[in-house]
Amino acid sequence: LLDGWQFQHHGVTRDYLAAWIMSLPIQRAIGYINITFVTGETTSGKTSLVRGLIGGYNRRTDGNFEVPYVVEAATFATDVSSAGLYQNNSQSSLTIILDEAETKEDDNSAHSQNVKSVQTMIYGMPFGGSSVVRGGATPDQSVRYNIQTSLIMAAINLPSDPVYLNRIIVINTKKD
Repeated sequence: LLDGWQFQHHGVTRDYLAAWIMSLPIQRAIGYINITFVTGETTSGKTSLVRGLIGGYNRRTDGNFEVPYVVEAATFATDVSSAGLYQNNSQSSLTIILDEAETKEDDNSAHSQNVKSVQTMIYGMPFGGSSVVRGGATPDQSVRYNIQTSLIMAAINLPSDPVYLNRIIVINTKKD
């Protein structure tokens, strides 16, 4: 399956992706996961990789995509906030796929703000997951959300935040 795409460092990247796919159940079981970021120029196969490697997709009523799995079950989204991820994926073991996950330094659009909030949430993901407590007038009425699942993101441009870049593995696609 992986030889259907071209990568900047094809042999190493192909081997990494195969190992990443095979290790997903182990990553979830022990709570230490890899965040993978797929980048490359327009029409280099980023979206095809994250959708096609995993499988097709169907739109759910909440706006996300439920991906029927070929290799791995997943939730697919192109625009979601960290709050949306917490609410829709708390305690879930589904791999999360975020496409169009890019932002620009001076961009204050809703999409850009959502991507920045997800990047901040990801800081704790590789080291046992990310948790947040929300809502409730009193502490006993609040809800704890926890995300401890594998994540793969795709975008043309990499984020510039050095803290974020130290927590992800980058894969570069290239046009065939």
